[in-house]
Amino acid sequence: MKLNTKLMIMSGLIGIPLVVITVVFILRTQETLERRIRDRHLDLATHLAERAGAFDTENERFITTFLYNFTDENAAVDGNGKDPGEQLLFLRQQAGHFRIMSVMDERSRVLAHVTAPGDIGPDEVAAHVRAVPAKSVIRNNKAFRGLPYPAGGGKFLARTIAFPFGDGKRLLAVEISLEPVQDMFKDVSFGRSGTAFLMDATLRVAAHPDQARALAREDMGRIAFMRDAMASKPSGLAKTANFRDGSGQAMLGAYRHTPGGWLVVVQEPVRDAYFTSNSMKNLAAIAVLSSALFALLAGVFIARSILKPMNELVQGTERISQGDLNYTVPIESGNEVGRLAGAFNRMTRSLSERDRAIARINLNAKELTSILDRQSLASAALDTLGEIAKANTIGILIADRNEGRMRITRRTQNAVHNDLPPHLDAAAHRAMAGRALVNETGPGGPLLAAPLMFEDEVKGALLADDRLGAAPFSQTELDLFGIIASSVAISVQNIELIEDTVEKTRMEHELHTAELVQKTLFPKEPPEIPGLELEGFVESASETGGDWYGFVHEPENRRVAIVIADVTGHGVPAALVTATTSSFFKTLEIFRSYAHKGARPAAHRAISDGYRTAFDPLSPDFMLRCLNRIIRDSTDGKLVMTLFASVYYYDERRLVYANAGHNMPMVFRESGLPTKKSKAKKLGYLISKGVRLGDEPDVSYKEHEFLLEPGDAILWYTDGLTECENPQGEEFGEARLKALFEECANADARHIKDAILERTGEFFQDRPHKDDITFVTGKCTAVGAVAARKCAGAKPMHDLGIRRALLISADPRFSKQLSWFLTGHGAEVACHESAARALKHAPLDSLDLCIAPIGGGLEQISLITLLKEKNPDASFIFICQSPFDTMIPVLLELELPLCLLHAESENLLAAVQTAASKFSSGPFWGIREYLSRGAQTHSVKIRNTDSRLKDASGLLDFGARIGLSDHMLQTLANIADELLMNAMFDAPTDGKGRYKYADLPRTRQIRLNEMEAPVLEYGSDGRRLAIGVSDPFGGLSRRTILTYLEKCLFNDNGQIDDKPGGAGLGLFQIYKAADALIFNVQPGARTEVICLLKLKLDVKYSKRNIETLCFFERKAYRDSQ
Repeated sequence: MKLNTKLMIMSGLIGIPLVVITVVFILRTQETLERRIRDRHLDLATHLAERAGAFDTENERFITTFLYNFTDENAAVDGNGKDPGEQLLFLRQQAGHFRIMSVMDERSRVLAHVTAPGDIGPDEVAAHVRAVPAKSVIRNNKAFRGLPYPAGGGKFLARTIAFPFGDGKRLLAVEISLEPVQDMFKDVSFGRSGTAFLMDATLRVAAHPDQARALAREDMGRIAFMRDAMASKPSGLAKTANFRDGSGQAMLGAYRHTPGGWLVVVQEPVRDAYFTSNSMKNLAAIAVLSSALFALLAGVFIARSILKPMNELVQGTERISQGDLNYTVPIESGNEVGRLAGAFNRMTRSLSERDRAIARINLNAKELTSILDRQSLASAALDTLGEIAKANTIGILIADRNEGRMRITRRTQNAVHNDLPPHLDAAAHRAMAGRALVNETGPGGPLLAAPLMFEDEVKGALLADDRLGAAPFSQTELDLFGIIASSVAISVQNIELIEDTVEKTRMEHELHTAELVQKTLFPKEPPEIPGLELEGFVESASETGGDWYGFVHEPENRRVAIVIADVTGHGVPAALVTATTSSFFKTLEIFRSYAHKGARPAAHRAISDGYRTAFDPLSPDFMLRCLNRIIRDSTDGKLVMTLFASVYYYDERRLVYANAGHNMPMVFRESGLPTKKSKAKKLGYLISKGVRLGDEPDVSYKEHEFLLEPGDAILWYTDGLTECENPQGEEFGEARLKALFEECANADARHIKDAILERTGEFFQDRPHKDDITFVTGKCTAVGAVAARKCAGAKPMHDLGIRRALLISADPRFSKQLSWFLTGHGAEVACHESAARALKHAPLDSLDLCIAPIGGGLEQISLITLLKEKNPDASFIFICQSPFDTMIPVLLELELPLCLLHAESENLLAAVQTAASKFSSGPFWGIREYLSRGAQTHSVKIRNTDSRLKDASGLLDFGARIGLSDHMLQTLANIADELLMNAMFDAPTDGKGRYKYADLPRTRQIRLNEMEAPVLEYGSDGRRLAIGVSDPFGGLSRRTILTYLEKCLFNDNGQIDDKPGGAGLGLFQIYKAADALIFNVQPGARTEVICLLKLKLDVKYSKRNIETLCFFERKAYRDSQ
């Protein structure tokens, strides 16, 4: 098809959318007009229906209101009351279209009636009465609404309605004239020939603009539309439809029901209703045809005017496509075609120049990609740039990632330098940031800086400045710059790949060496522990991993530490952290041989000036706190580790553990684990939470305990065991591990390990692990303490010297745990759940230790009194169920020992164990026994009363460092001051036992010698703060303490004795401020008072309740303690 034909067709096609748009607009306009016509019919039908409905509603409202007020039940024609006619007349006056009003009974007898003024004869009244079915209306108690009928001599229509009222034996019938309704429709006129009329339920006309049709009661039932409209469900909306009337004429109709049962119909012939829209459509069709004809003629003219120059452009394109880049199109007009021809000619010249330059540069670019030395590459690239840049200064910048610096070279008039001017250096870095600079104005004219890009990585930049003639760089030159930049970037990438290959070979060799070294960090074999089998396994996801497990065995202390850890990620950084962790535990093994063997604090005689510390290096809290500081300091918080530390005491089968964000180990017991729920579960977790190592500075970790039984199994593991996936991408998961462990937990530790490896191997198949897998299995066996003593390298179990003990407690778990502790130390224990049961069944003589409740009734007091009488040398520990205030007078009066532990104490078991040890041969002095293992303690000797607070300032500094509030710091200062004042004024005696300073005023300065000075000791484990003051005199007694406390509790006077300082009142204040108060006394040798304060109180309590109040008396001084 020729071009001129195409242009004419195109012109015609341009007109087609206009025609289509015009047609669519006309159709939409016609549709809008027709919709508005229908809406007009609907609005008129709605309006007439509402007016007709309002007429009916108003009439019935008048009648029902009248009946509501018509209350005289005796009103009748012959009655003695008011004349009903007068009341009907009043109703008649309210509504002028009420013609006849009659009160009737069910036999249709008229009791009273009133007629409107006019010619209403007896016949009309009689017809009115006959029209009402009185009996049906009264019996059904339902209103009657009659059909319209001619009235007033056939001049208008009327209808009768009737309502029952009163006692259900009468009704009121009213004949209503429909003239107001006829007037409504008489005045309706719309459109060219539209009409509106009203029909009743029989489809007969009740009102019509042509009144004769209404009086004739024309039947509209012959029209299907009318029947369907009447049969439709009444609603509050009018409806419209097209239909044909009785003569077959097409009509547009609308209708709406009224509440009174009428149907309003509005109709208009379709030809008249849509006359306006049809006329507009015809006019628009004429306009559309005219527009199409004009567009066709215009297309012919346009095609002829542009045909000739277009032919010339086509000829020029054919010449260029054949390779003739020197051809020039001979068009010089000033219109758009002339400008197009000029651009065409410039394009051919540019293509010619570019073709020649590309052919020259391609050879150089191939040579650049083969260079594998950065310096040689820079020199060759500058040579190539010099051919195309036409600039006095060219430069190149290549990043050297291996040496961490940039190699920069530039050339100015064949001189090579190893630097760049500042403006070119800045331009190079801007280009490397991803912003190419093209023809930017520089000191020497247009400047060009292009980045060396390989894929998305920047390798350097090319630069050109001081352009000859100051002409801007052309597009061809820019394209050639791009070719050179791509070639240089590819060459740099090749150089880096070669370097990477060399480096990878070196690192693979080093990683292999690191893998061999890391394998030495894991235990070759687990230690042999009496009563506990251990097995471990580790598999790294890469040559070096971030998982670790290990053991620290202390046979001399009859315990072993089981540790498992996981560093975030894996590889070399994680392996370095695991190496640090392994070194820490190796150091602990060496350290335990030199520092505090047995983890006991130093003896009193070792206390000297300054500070000392005592800690247990194998305490889970201590190990975690030390490792947290080491990892945080060495990694700057960039790497963190989760670690679960547990220590197993095999004489007691007690597992002490703490967690630093690690997976909680699983534990299995065939008989069911202890739980508060009614149904015990076989499988559970060693629940403990804590902050990951390296996350936060200066954190402490809460220790927990769990008592193992023979047959129990434990699984320590890292998250790699559950998170590694099979070839389908499905993780092994916690649920599978729980089911597997429960299935094999009854086997020994080695078989449990083998079962886990077999099942997980089947699941993972050959898919490489995404994380390290490490786990340790443990099995508690039936080997007891007797067999344990035969273990090589283990010393005998510590004997507390308690042979027979009586334990009374209603808590079976507490009784079981405490019995294990006592029997494990060689005692025979009798357990009873109540004092009454113990009185009947327990052996009450030859006892060394009695642990009994107090404060719960007379039976408990009776039992304690009887035990004290039969066992005068026995030790007593009272578990008090009521406040200590009420028990102090009882202890004083009955001469009972002072060792009260509250039943609701947070660490009741540990408190009882500590007290039992102190009654026998356990550690006696110092605050260390009341803090968790690993807690540091400090001590200082105080000699001068005036400088006592200054000398003890380290205590307040320590309190501030552990985060005590101002109120707690003040309480701490008060306690320390009271203890020191009592130790410095009331304790010292001379050679004859007389108090040296007790009678002096407390404001008096005294200086104590080295042998008299008290020692202040303090420390914290993160949960409690302990403070102790000891003096070398031992003059405090149990009765003195109880007497002072009783006087303060039950005496309203502030001064309880005649001493200048109010002795006793300070002790009472300490009693009220502390959570625990312990007195250790060796008569004539030493007195020590220890106060314990909880660091975190329950927010529900604003007052401290003391939980421990004990007095321990050591009969003989033992240097070893």
